[in-house]
Amino acid sequence: MTGKARRPARARPPLPAQPSLPKGERVYLRVVVKADAAAFVATARGSRRLHRPRVHPPATAPEFARRMQRKRDDSQWIALAALRREHKKGP
Repeated sequence: MTGKARRPARARPPLPAQPSLPKGERVYLRVVVKADAAAFVATARGSRRLHRPRVHPPATAPEFARRMQRKRDDSQWIALAALRREHKKGP
């Protein structure tokens, strides 16, 4: 094996089950759940040009499932920005 030795991972305190996420007038952040798969994947495919090369969100159902599986415990969660339903577009 070559290269530098890896440092041991630092233990992080667990996050709360429902983290307090910022909420704005038009958008809010919320934790992603497995039931979001179809909508998340469809949105990710439609926004590739916007996100690449900086972000590579899962663009297929199997990729989404793998991403959710990687979230092994309560020390990590995935958030997404969502529009508030009551926000009306336009003037």
